[in-house]
Amino acid sequence: MPAAQAQVKELEEFLQRQGIVTLPAAEPVVVAPTPEFFRWTFASMWTPGPFETKPTRAYYYLTDADRSWPPDRQEEHMRDFNFPTLWTISIHEVYPGHFLHFQHLRQVDSKVRKSTLFAPASMVEGWAHYCEQMMIEAGFRRNDPAIRLGQLAEALVRLARFVVCIRLHCEDMSVEQGMRFFRDEAFLEEPSARREAERGTFDPTYLVYSLGKLMLLKLRRDFKEQAGSRFSLRTFHDTLLGKGCAPFFALRRLMLNDGFDAVLE
Repeated sequence: MPAAQAQVKELEEFLQRQGIVTLPAAEPVVVAPTPEFFRWTFASMWTPGPFETKPTRAYYYLTDADRSWPPDRQEEHMRDFNFPTLWTISIHEVYPGHFLHFQHLRQVDSKVRKSTLFAPASMVEGWAHYCEQMMIEAGFRRNDPAIRLGQLAEALVRLARFVVCIRLHCEDMSVEQGMRFFRDEAFLEEPSARREAERGTFDPTYLVYSLGKLMLLKLRRDFKEQAGSRFSLRTFHDTLLGKGCAPFFALRRLMLNDGFDAVLE
């Protein structure tokens, strides 16, 4: 928990220095252990809703090793929760991922696009997953190759989710086969691989992390091409977040006046 709290502070300071996205006023994020009922997740961001009229406290939950587990299982869990991976998780969940996204949502005028009830997971998770790669590209800890490796490891897990999710629900893959896929192809420890495969049985949309990131990268390329020399990451990010939660075809129409082009290449 102290390590993650320090990461959140450093990430916020980096964004303030680099100016790649606006940081609305917000209460400090509290890092805390995941509640018992939600321990099937590695991490999660619990942010006040976008209709709140003033900043209130948000919680960044992390699932540490359970002290009741045997020592070897605790060690396996923490191998997957290594520090480079934790950096990527903090980027995804807090800055500039979910937490910052929700701070921008509070400023959106449209009640429909402000509401998370109608928010497509491809946009919400796509943004947070995109941020993991974008921060590396923007130079965050550029002299630490382990951070890049942590980002790539997490991207690989999301790609494995894409494959396993489709095969679990549309083909004949079993949970056991899914576990082996995460273990062998995404290099997760077996308990973490099993947790990922089991999540796919009740969260079939967890394939949209990679899909949403790819659609967002295409939108950024097209926005940059249209803006030409006027393009900046801050303008793109603030414009995107200012439109609220909408499907990518709608975001393209709002940002590019483009209602016909494909959202994905």
